[in-house]
Amino acid sequence: MLHISLADLERSCLKYEKGDWDSAYRIATTLVHEGWSDPPRLPKIVDGLNVLLRVWNQQYYGPSGFDEPRLEEWLRSNWNEIDSFHRREISSFGASDQEAIERTFTELLDLLQRTSGAKKRSPVSVGKALHLLAPRFFPAWDSGIASDWKCPYLTRPSVAYIVFCHRMKEFAAPLKEALATDDSPRRAWLSKKTLLKRIDEYNYVNRKGRS
Repeated sequence: MLHISLADLERSCLKYEKGDWDSAYRIATTLVHEGWSDPPRLPKIVDGLNVLLRVWNQQYYGPSGFDEPRLEEWLRSNWNEIDSFHRREISSFGASDQEAIERTFTELLDLLQRTSGAKKRSPVSVGKALHLLAPRFFPAWDSGIASDWKCPYLTRPSVAYIVFCHRMKEFAAPLKEALATDDSPRRAWLSKKTLLKRIDEYNYVNRKGRS
């Protein structure tokens, strides 16, 4: 398992923030935060997902989107489980979660399918959506990141994502421990986002094939 230092993480995240990649995430996160209430404001949450996926996975969606009313109804029916994931951290992920995550992933794979063009599903969209819904528990991925972490998803994407969760849990553990004892300004800066978001930035910047 790869281990990196906080300095490695900081260096990659600084490089990431120099790019113009995060504005959609900030807007989407704000919308989801505004929608996460009691009772939840589900149209806000769907709007947040729409913003993130239409920008971060533009190659897949193109001018189309996904079926927003269907997704809103699914969120309403599964809210207690989604809210439970939202409150957790990746450190609590374990074997007992696998059945629920596999089911959730598979259902979202259908729900987030684009509404026009070839009826191809997008495991990348599902990983990004799960991360936005539970940013401390679910890691984001794309095809390059999944490949780098040896989690190919062409045949069984839900299983590949569970393997990815296991690997991100192991990768995050020493970084979380190091952050807890770090007394430099770096700690405050890195902690402006969830650890899994910082890890996604590291993964994105260091994908194989990137210059």
